[in-house]
Amino acid sequence: MNQRSELLRPWAGRVIVAALVCLPVSLSWVLGQTSAGESEIILLDDEAPVRSQSTERKPTRRQQSAAAPRTPALENSELRIQALWFARKAYLEIEQVERAAEKLHAMQEFRRQEGITRLDSIAGAFSYEGYQHLEASRFGAAHASFRLAKEFSPKLPHVYYGQARSLHNLRMGWAATFRETLEGIKVSLGNFSSAYALMGNLMLIGLAAASLAGVVLLLALVCKYQALLRHDLVERFARRMGESTAELLAWVVFLVPLLVGLGWVWVLLIWTVAIFPYVRSSERALVTVVLLWALALPVAFQSVARIFETSVNPEVRTLVSAMRGGYDPEKIRFLKESAERDPDNAMTHFLLGALYKNGGYFNEALVRYNRAVAIDPQFHQAINNLGNLYFLTQNFAVAQQEYQKAVDLRPDFSLGYFNLHVAQYQQFNVEEAEQNLETARHLDPEGLGVLSTAELPTSVVDAQLDLDSVWESVVASSRKPEDTASPGTALRSPYALAGGAALLAAYGLMFYRRKRKARRCYKCGKPFCSRCRSGTQFSDFCTQCVHLFAKRTGLAPSTKKAKLEEVRCFENRRRRLSRLLSMLTPGLGHAWGDRSLLGFVAMLLWSFCLIAWVAHDQLLRLSDLAYANASSPAGLLCIAGGVFVWLSVNLIPPLARS
Repeated sequence: MNQRSELLRPWAGRVIVAALVCLPVSLSWVLGQTSAGESEIILLDDEAPVRSQSTERKPTRRQQSAAAPRTPALENSELRIQALWFARKAYLEIEQVERAAEKLHAMQEFRRQEGITRLDSIAGAFSYEGYQHLEASRFGAAHASFRLAKEFSPKLPHVYYGQARSLHNLRMGWAATFRETLEGIKVSLGNFSSAYALMGNLMLIGLAAASLAGVVLLLALVCKYQALLRHDLVERFARRMGESTAELLAWVVFLVPLLVGLGWVWVLLIWTVAIFPYVRSSERALVTVVLLWALALPVAFQSVARIFETSVNPEVRTLVSAMRGGYDPEKIRFLKESAERDPDNAMTHFLLGALYKNGGYFNEALVRYNRAVAIDPQFHQAINNLGNLYFLTQNFAVAQQEYQKAVDLRPDFSLGYFNLHVAQYQQFNVEEAEQNLETARHLDPEGLGVLSTAELPTSVVDAQLDLDSVWESVVASSRKPEDTASPGTALRSPYALAGGAALLAAYGLMFYRRKRKARRCYKCGKPFCSRCRSGTQFSDFCTQCVHLFAKRTGLAPSTKKAKLEEVRCFENRRRRLSRLLSMLTPGLGHAWGDRSLLGFVAMLLWSFCLIAWVAHDQLLRLSDLAYANASSPAGLLCIAGGVFVWLSVNLIPPLARS
């Protein structure tokens, strides 16, 4: 066998090229054949279900086992099913519905006979077909396509989302639509790769939302307290110049950071430090949180960047796609380079062995599987596949030993018991074979347990790695040794240093001006300081409001009328402006008014929904189905969340007191 493989190896590449060249001929041959099958329903439009009947009898399992062994090239199940798919598509284009139904049934039967539980390429093709039907308003046909897509691969989330749309348009009720959508979300979160991408998306959106909410909060506080800052500047400058000149100079000093062309980040930080002594205690705590966030933002952004870099790295995607099987020289080249860089990675050797086996290079596959087992003696999938290689070379006794090792290591390994059953059946150990088959059925009632004897795979089945374990290995291997020192490097970035310096300067200025700072009158909103009024009683009122509302001493009628009108206009203007700001941006009016904490939380949630809605098409995708990405329910969820936040926040008055 080794000598034969060495002779055939130089011709393997030529055979593959010749097969690709002869693909149109093979499709024509498939179009001329009829496939065994039972009745099948295909909905080509909303009104016309079409049934196809086949009169050919399916061969028994014993007849299939007695057939001549196929070459590795013909054993590529995915290519055979793809050929049937193209044949079905061609029949549909010329409106031969019954022949198309026969090809579909042949695909289903072949999948069951070969024991294929997941075929993403065919499921993706059916899903694409379903979305085309949705665009053409053929909702019944879309429903049938998505059902077939779930049959060939139940792990594609966008299939469930498309099915939810078809059920909604078929008026099947909100319960069915919600159930399919919920199932799609569960599938998205059910594997490590999708959860990893989702975590990266949520972290990126959260970073952007927190940064946007923090910027808006600081701007609102600057607009709220800039009058107090300018009042103190006017009082300082008025000692040497006139009142009007002092007011103009106060505006110039306030706008200097903007006039000299500093970046908006630096301008906002300088203004925040300047107004920090004037803010209330609750607002001071929020400003502190925002400045600490600015300090930690580079570190958080670096973590998100690492997630995105890992997810979009072409080499990483190649490693993940290698687990799906199919012979590909380019994948083999990449995996060999990975094995040279990390020779103790058992998973890489396992994937190489699977690729070599699919290409018919049994000797190379044997070497790689043995290497994987030597690195990890508990690698039961590699031991199982070693047994499969011995089985294919008619060495059934050694194959049984390998299968027995696999099930001893993993007693719940149903595939190992099934392969052991097949190997024992070949050596006429019928009683033991049936016992192992019953054990496999008991361990896998949803797979082997529901299959009849005639529907069981006719040969041994390779074990495949779980996508979660592959992704976890990828993420672990993508971490570089220098990453442990990266947080310190990120904290030395200009923005982190600016946030830390602004925080220290803000608290230093607050303690320096603790007693010498302006205040805003509670009733009329007019700024005043210790130079503007005498006495410390009623510190929240200006001099006129003290006499009018606190002491209730006599004022001239004209002065009293003018002051009352000023108070009324201030209250109305403040109420209307806070409502307008809250309607434009939920929480902005509350942050500008008296409910700063509620306003910040509302702005954070609103920013999250807004950014997620705007950018959900440009983020990491949880599925390879690019055509279905725009139909993801993420957009609708973001809109619903944003509307809920807007309504909830605007029901709460922005001002805590009148």
